[in-house]
Amino acid sequence: MAIGESLARMRRERNLTQEDVARRLYVTRQAVSRWENGETSPSIDMCKLIAATFDMPLMELLEMPDKDYCQSCGMPFYQEADHGSEAGGGRSRDFCSMCYENGAFVREMGIEPTEKQEADMMSMSGTMVVDYFRSEFGVDTDFEALCARACEAMEPVYSGGVPHKPGAAAYLKRLRARGVKCVIATATPARLAMIGLNCANLVSDLDYIFTTDMLHLNKSQNAFFERVSEIIGVPKEDCVMFEDSLYAMQGARNAGLGVVGITDATNARDRAAIRACCDAVIDSFDELP
Repeated sequence: MAIGESLARMRRERNLTQEDVARRLYVTRQAVSRWENGETSPSIDMCKLIAATFDMPLMELLEMPDKDYCQSCGMPFYQEADHGSEAGGGRSRDFCSMCYENGAFVREMGIEPTEKQEADMMSMSGTMVVDYFRSEFGVDTDFEALCARACEAMEPVYSGGVPHKPGAAAYLKRLRARGVKCVIATATPARLAMIGLNCANLVSDLDYIFTTDMLHLNKSQNAFFERVSEIIGVPKEDCVMFEDSLYAMQGARNAGLGVVGITDATNARDRAAIRACCDAVIDSFDELP
């Protein structure tokens, strides 16, 4: 049974409408409808929110065997070392090592970024954030753990509502009305991306959501754009990318996409390179028809 079918069954058992579910998850009714119809699927973090909000086991929603997956994040267990540890030293049967150690869920590291540091990190990819944490906070640990903790530190920022580009939401709706496929391809970790998109009520207007950690590729690589093009069924030369990070603009240009650069305070020092790289440069989506 697909996730959408599990969600629809749960909703009917509780005598809830799609509007009721959407209201409690802070998404649109259209998003719930598309999940249930199988047009799109909720992210693993949204699945966790659904399970917690409606008091149902995550693995029941995902239709996965309980013993093979972490009950917190849904990560599959491939080997014994993937399991977290209990206070007595034994392995947890329910939770993975990234979520659960020494009998407790992994806690934040006590890092509180300043407003400037938060602004700096907002324009970075996941690996850049990791390097930033090492240089700014003197943190030195393995990459995966550091990425997880970086996400935890940034989650309150995204949960508070990340301002989207001026005119972006309205332009997205205009494109949808014209039948244009609309895709998000972001270097933001999936967990943070879904929080931000849900807070902005943009998920229901998107056909696909891709993150670099989902594809295990980054936006400087031709393979990233080839994979996205393959999945959405649109040739790269027929795709146009709207982007505010220079490295990703250059990656898209090298891959053969059309590129529209979006200028803001975070890329002010790259303006000359942006103009040289892009087919067009805008300050706001309100400039577009």
